Amino acid sequence: SGDNNVSVIDIKKNSVIKTIEVGALPLGIAINPANKRAYVANHDDGTVSVIDTANDSVVSTIKVGNSPWYIGLDSAKNRIYVTNRGDNTVSVINTADNRVVETIKVGAQPLGIAVDADNNRAYVANHKDLSVSIIDTKNNKAIGEVKLSFTDLDSSYVGSPWGVAVY
Repeated sequence: SGDNNVSVIDIKKNSVIKTIEVGALPLGIAINPANKRAYVANHDDGTVSVIDTANDSVVSTIKVGNSPWYIGLDSAKNRIYVTNRGDNTVSVINTADNRVVETIKVGAQPLGIAVDADNNRAYVANHKDLSVSIIDTKNNKAIGEVKLSFTDLDSSYVGSPWGVAVY
């Protein structure tokens, strides 16, 4: 993230074969094999870089919310969901045309996100307010929240959620 790039690794040779320049302070990444694209959340410039994985080049840059962190993919609906920590939102991007189609208000400081395409849900870990927001991905609306408990008064990080998984 400090060099503002993405490394492409040959997994057979365990070596970097290309470095792709992206936006400022890249954090989360999602790969969509169906359209041969990688999506990179660039924290410091509020964008998502779209990389064509067939030729390893940036083909688009999408403006999203403040301080994007992680990305969830719903390949069935051609959508990616980007958490924006700085403005407590999730940006929904249509991967067919790389446009933001919705901005959803969630809890404080959203970080991790997981999409359950089979059940039309996305789950967002809200770091600051110790909760998980639930998004209905059919209509891109927040429909609920699960409150978590704080376990350590000595740290703002212990007990605060950073990620979420669906299985």
